[in-house]
Amino acid sequence: MTLDVQTILAAIGVLASVVTVIGGLFKLWQVGLKGAWGYLKSKIARTFWNVPKSTLIILPEHERHLWWHMGGINGKPAMQIVGDFYLTNITGEPVLVPKTYLTAYSFKWGLIPTIKKAEGNVSVRLSQGNIFGNYHIPPRFTTECRADWWIQPPIKMPGKRLRGRVCFIDHFGNKHWTPILTWGYK
Repeated sequence: MTLDVQTILAAIGVLASVVTVIGGLFKLWQVGLKGAWGYLKSKIARTFWNVPKSTLIILPEHERHLWWHMGGINGKPAMQIVGDFYLTNITGEPVLVPKTYLTAYSFKWGLIPTIKKAEGNVSVRLSQGNIFGNYHIPPRFTTECRADWWIQPPIKMPGKRLRGRVCFIDHFGNKHWTPILTWGYK
């Protein structure tokens, strides 16, 4: 049986089409009607209210400021993950950061990659003082923040490193992701 170039190219074209259709259907399922309506509302709001698309630059502090340890919630083991970050407001107006999420990566049974998402708390340093809380970041100003997340049940054993990404969400609804970070055990 011999295969000519035309047959191979046709098979590659069919495979590419199938992958594209499956990817499009997955995205449609992922976004859904509610997501499409929310997207449309945010586009309209950004157009009429001049809402900035990007407001923050996020940098983790030194690697030793990213750590986790075992704790407990209601007598059951849980992981507390903590990180210190620098937040820079790149807009001309104050920015509030009310939410943060952690996407932690691990392997189940050492083989199957898993992702665990956790909502956390963020405390921003006041621009004048050493007080942390729910404060606005002044325009074109860099400040520090501490964020923490709890994962129950734990996905790592004590002593192991944790890898993941962090998302900070500002009061405009913009999501600001870090690159993949590593937390050491304390």
